[in-house]
Amino acid sequence: MMKEKSPYELECEVVQSLAKWKRVMLDRLDCQVGEGIYCDSTSIRKGYKGDVTHSVIADQWDFEVRINEEDRTINTLKEYVTKMWKIVTDCEDFILEKYPDIILQDHPTATRRLPKEITFLTSQELHEMFPGLGVHERETAAVKRFGAIFIIGMGWPMKDGSPAEEVRSPGYDDWNLNGDIMTEHPLTEYRHELMSTGIRVNSESLRAQLEHRDMMDQAELPFMEAVLENKLPFCYGGGLGISRLLMLLLRTGHIGEVQVGIWHDEHYKQAKAAGIDLIPDRVVEM
Repeated sequence: MMKEKSPYELECEVVQSLAKWKRVMLDRLDCQVGEGIYCDSTSIRKGYKGDVTHSVIADQWDFEVRINEEDRTINTLKEYVTKMWKIVTDCEDFILEKYPDIILQDHPTATRRLPKEITFLTSQELHEMFPGLGVHERETAAVKRFGAIFIIGMGWPMKDGSPAEEVRSPGYDDWNLNGDIMTEHPLTEYRHELMSTGIRVNSESLRAQLEHRDMMDQAELPFMEAVLENKLPFCYGGGLGISRLLMLLLRTGHIGEVQVGIWHDEHYKQAKAAGIDLIPDRVVEM
């Protein structure tokens, strides 16, 4: 039998782009220049099989701040990335002072600390610096050399025709004014991405990015149309990965040690064999 439809039923859609939603909310809340919003975000990663830094759960501290159009510059980007990095290093100082037992004293990485300064590199510079390496390999080589880096310019292909450092949606950041914060994880000794952030698209950069991706049909969508017609605030924003930050500051080798994710039984067994105690989401026969 067909169930009778309730008069209270309605169709709902899960927000798929927090970046777009935050920008719309800046306008709706009438945020002034220098004001912004913060979101404690938990979402689902579609299609992720999971590894030591990824689970099906993405948890972030997200923010969005209104700026003037003339502040859409590299200097503005560097200024707030520097502030974010200082927050991270201040957190490390606080945690290691309050909980010194986090550090394995006999471990070769016991004396390692995050650098107080972050190095800015463009994706093109990184590509030219390590031309024979793949994306993650050159990022790992860079954090080993510099300690902590911010890669500027995610989305455009390289000058030699190589693919972009990372593919990005055309409707979020300006690909000339965005990037990722990465450092070397003290235990895995691998590149550890903490935050993706950037100055958001204006009408000019959105049109160029849509054309590059052959997606001009999206220009008629409500959000895209609003940006192209300059109806939304200029802003910058991003998200700091909560579990990624905890991994770094608590010095755990797997994201499943600080977050309840969903893992295959065999993944639990492999982790246990490696001495990693994952937080279980269910009873697992070991």
